Amino acid sequence: MDPRRLLRRLQLELPAPGPAGHRRPEARDRAVVLLADGRRPHLDHQQPGVLDRRRLGLPPGFIERQFRTCSDDRGKDAQGRLPNTTKKKGDLCWWGKTENAVLSLNGSTAPLVKDDATGLWKLANDDGTRIEHKTGADNGDKGDPDDKDTGEYWIITTPDGVRYHFGRNKLPGWTDGKPTTESVFTAPVFGNHPDEPCYKAGDFAGSSCTQAYRWNLDYVEDTTLNAMAIYHKKEINHYALNEKVKTPVSYVRGGHPVRIEYGLSNHGGNVYAAPAPARVVFATPERCMETETFDCDAEKFTKKGQDAQRWPDTPSDTFCASGKKCYVSSPTFWTRVRLSAVTTEVAKTPGGTDYRKVDGWELKQNFLHTRYDTNPPLWLDRIVRTGYSAAGTAKSLPPVVFHANGDPMPNRVSRPTDDRPPFERLRIAAVYTETGGGVKSPTPSRATRPRPSRSPRRTAAAATRSTGPRRARTPPNPSGSTSTSSNGSGRRTTSAAPRRS
Repeated sequence: MDPRRLLRRLQLELPAPGPAGHRRPEARDRAVVLLADGRRPHLDHQQPGVLDRRRLGLPPGFIERQFRTCSDDRGKDAQGRLPNTTKKKGDLCWWGKTENAVLSLNGSTAPLVKDDATGLWKLANDDGTRIEHKTGADNGDKGDPDDKDTGEYWIITTPDGVRYHFGRNKLPGWTDGKPTTESVFTAPVFGNHPDEPCYKAGDFAGSSCTQAYRWNLDYVEDTTLNAMAIYHKKEINHYALNEKVKTPVSYVRGGHPVRIEYGLSNHGGNVYAAPAPARVVFATPERCMETETFDCDAEKFTKKGQDAQRWPDTPSDTFCASGKKCYVSSPTFWTRVRLSAVTTEVAKTPGGTDYRKVDGWELKQNFLHTRYDTNPPLWLDRIVRTGYSAAGTAKSLPPVVFHANGDPMPNRVSRPTDDRPPFERLRIAAVYTETGGGVKSPTPSRATRPRPSRSPRRTAAAATRSTGPRRARTPPNPSGSTSTSSNGSGRRTTSAAPRRS
């Protein structure tokens, strides 16, 4: 059997235990294996290795807004008005007056379209889903105080009545001391044309505000008020806003979920009233492999030097620390962590906060070097499932192993006039399952490129484009999920603006 057919069916099942009648995570990650190698035509150097960065959280879900670099926004607007500066700037600017958003939920992605006449939002392929765009949440989105768009968040109600909240941050019944979901990712955005948020005539430097670019799913509630909460962790970076290298500003370069709590109830208007009876916990260590002499401590991640090389596929050259000079003039979006384990847990006693493990999945990765790659991407090597008894006794199954081929293959077609270095990736050569079976993959010759209409293969050629740094890339999750863009040669380039790929 061609393992590519097997891989389409091979999924990491994460059965989530919990109380009957309550919503629980749809914890089936279909991206674990499909994106474990270089088969897909991607241009990101920071390959996920385990999960697509859009699907680092289980269940996946976010709403994202697109911006562009101010260098690409120096022309007149639709009314023929010039911006308040025509200099090339690497900062983010609004993509015109028209609002935009993209929804990713339950494995599907679709644009959201706003009706300018009514102000209501709809799915581009409207299936009856209700879209509510709200403001006033205390979630880090500063917006434009004069335009009353501070604290934007979203509520999506699907035809079955389930309500998905994005960017709420403080859940129903929140009071001081209760946890927040940290689900909104923000960055400085300039309004350089009239009628754009934060615009100031003749004052580009004063025309920026902290705007949300991604609202992650953080609260789900069904028709019987059973609820589920997803908590996230933000990853912070700094850059030289408006080329002010001495005073870099902070922004959220990415983030990842840390746990899902379910079995909650909102019947009394307070989901914090009782602890969650069950939860899913994600372990996300540094994107670095520990050795006997190096512990991968986060404080050892530096902009350059020997220690920075311990994070091979992480763009340390775009990292800027707080309070130090920074010569990176554009925000970049990437992650410094990897998903190493997923654990399901239940409370030991009803209403208790002490949990015991039920199931665990350890994801072991490494960095496999190729001939031309001095900064190899992360590779998923194996998955080990472990079950736990009520007493805590652990029993593990044999691992599912993904064996790489020995000869890396091109991720783009080279031409005789191509002066770029090779961009190669390894492929999955064989999969060995936990039941003892194994499937090997026939590796096609790199010299044979049959015409698509006459190809006997089960795969089809995929065309990609980009001969230089891409204008914008979606900021990763990790599962990325968050990453840098690449010019197709494996060389990292600055990702200038959040944008759906």
